[in-house]
Amino acid sequence: MAKKKAEQATGIDLNDAQKRMDQYVKACDKAKKGKITALSMIGVTILCLLILLVVSLKMRGIGFTAVVDGNSGNVTVVQSGEVQGTKLADIVTTK
Repeated sequence: MAKKKAEQATGIDLNDAQKRMDQYVKACDKAKKGKITALSMIGVTILCLLILLVVSLKMRGIGFTAVVDGNSGNVTVVQSGEVQGTKLADIVTTK
């Protein structure tokens, strides 16, 4: 009853208004998901570029190497020029 009175008083179809409101909400949700997707893609791209930078620096022998003492578990960071080998997987173990 109140719905009919509201339609008569304003001359607006409330079902049509509800449909437009639903479309607006769906459009806002879609835009929000698009922004989240774009930001995550940018973050992943930056992360990949940083990984590539580290890998390329290590391949050129630039950086530091960790020397791990197998008995005590102590870790010593030395310049890569002091250790033989510059591969990423090089681990120097002392006894």
